[in-house]
Amino acid sequence: MERTRARALDFPSVTPPEDDELAALLARLRFTEEQLRTAQLEGDVTGRLMRESAELQDQVRRFSLGTSAASAPVSRAALTERVLSKLDGRCLVELAVDGGDLHAVVLRGDRVVHRRLGGLETVSKALDDLRFALKRLARPGGSAASRASARLVADDAVASLDRAVVPDGLRTNPPDEVIIVPPAELFPVPWAMLPTFAHRLVTVAPAARLWLDRLDVPRRVGGVVIVGGTGLPGAAGESLRIARLYGDVVRFTAKTSKVERVLGALDGAAIAHFVAHGSFRSDNPLFSSLQLADGGLTVYDLARVKRLPPVIVLSACNAGIVATRPGNETMGIVAGLLGAGVRTVIASTGLVPDTALTARAMVGFHRRLLGGMSPAEALAEVQTKAMARSDGFAAGSFVCFGAG
Repeated sequence: MERTRARALDFPSVTPPEDDELAALLARLRFTEEQLRTAQLEGDVTGRLMRESAELQDQVRRFSLGTSAASAPVSRAALTERVLSKLDGRCLVELAVDGGDLHAVVLRGDRVVHRRLGGLETVSKALDDLRFALKRLARPGGSAASRASARLVADDAVASLDRAVVPDGLRTNPPDEVIIVPPAELFPVPWAMLPTFAHRLVTVAPAARLWLDRLDVPRRVGGVVIVGGTGLPGAAGESLRIARLYGDVVRFTAKTSKVERVLGALDGAAIAHFVAHGSFRSDNPLFSSLQLADGGLTVYDLARVKRLPPVIVLSACNAGIVATRPGNETMGIVAGLLGAGVRTVIASTGLVPDTALTARAMVGFHRRLLGGMSPAEALAEVQTKAMARSDGFAAGSFVCFGAG
């Protein structure tokens, strides 16, 4: 499992003078896609712009392939010993799909145990039901009866997921803290919602090796960058409330959040928080983006930053979704950030309601960070509080990725 996932951990780092060429390509792509978006809204013919966008994306991909480095080989025995030595009371569960069946390898204490869990179709159906219910719960309005019905569907779905993806031994004796290493098919699982992991610390990583490596990334002392994207009425309030908690803050609004300026501020910062529309590209996950003032901030843009903040929060819809490519390579915004060296990413695998409840949860998360909690501890506590409310169930879709 680790060998097939290793490539995702080695995202290319682009350095000058090549960085100038890539920056120019990405700027042209942003401009073209903004023209394309405007033309589509106005009903204009977009064939030329679509062809130009596709050609620019192809140039960015080719450029990136030319700067990639080969992954280091993974030693099975050495890796297992390293994981066991670093668990310190935690439990690591690595999951894989083989021939439609789900398997789990559980590392706990000094033991390594393999379990066959069942068919993937059960997980897929439960995830579909849960997405449907969460979309309904995330939207304001509607009758109390329809919201109650959606909550029942969500409760049934998470119970089904719990039975399908959690080995029996963990359900009967759940750990206080668990690291989940899922295949791409299971990245959308909102682990905090599962009954087994309620009120517990859960961290998700694309590979066990990445979790080990990110444990060594220090939590840098430095400034905080708060970025508000376009098209979200609640973004200004959320970003302002978080900014007021910190002393050394660089804050960007929907009008000032230009991509190049944001990238410059991220370099060397300790924490970054984005409140933006998230766009997942299943056809090309590395072009998944966060919508800023002058266009989409993509994974390729973020990889150009030499010293990304060790902790990044993405208060954006579907920012935690990934796709898989041949060889089981996991790709998306979160995978790109972790591969570029970020220690911890907090992101949602579903819809993020643009409401006061979401802002309250995010402010609570940062308050707990300032109080000395780890990101995993802070997220678990605010999720427990939010999900206790009838309108706060969607808060469970946030996941702590990397090293908690």
